[in-house]
Amino acid sequence: MDADYVEFIQGVDVLLHECNFADEYEEFAKKTGHSCLTPVTEVARQARVGKLALFHFNPLATESDPVGLEKDLGIFSPVFLAHDGWELEF
Repeated sequence: MDADYVEFIQGVDVLLHECNFADEYEEFAKKTGHSCLTPVTEVARQARVGKLALFHFNPLATESDPVGLEKDLGIFSPVFLAHDGWELEF
């Protein structure tokens, strides 16, 4: 993913990033202006962020892992799925 904001987020402690779809819906993500898992984790890797928290999942997804994070793609770690009521501690 060639994101024009990689330099802007370079080295942040925690990156909160929208991730609406799993990778198999990449074309639909592009059409709707949303993101999917692998490109977002690649951006986090390129920017050398400390942690990645994903949010804004597809509201129609009913799985506990709506973007396929449990597939362990090995691109970036640590990455978390944010949810209502979730709190970050520093």
